[in-house]
Amino acid sequence: EVAVILVNYADYKGYEIPVNRDMPNYTDRQRIDMWADSAAKKLSEAGVLSGYNNNFEPDRESTRAEAAQMFKCFLRLIAGK
Repeated sequence: EVAVILVNYADYKGYEIPVNRDMPNYTDRQRIDMWADSAAKKLSEAGVLSGYNNNFEPDRESTRAEAAQMFKCFLRLIAGK
């Protein structure tokens, strides 16, 4: 859900989402809902999302620290350009 929100915000603000790396090979990528897959892919390739132990863990709630890291990376890699 957070990935979709961030991508929608980037689109709204006219921010370009760069491709800074290849899509990580998340072992649980098939568990990402179809409606969120594109956003997860974009933010993973930009470096905003990195997963944990080769997993994306789409069903797990983010901790405050993880959410802060996502927003920090989003601001640095996407909104700050």
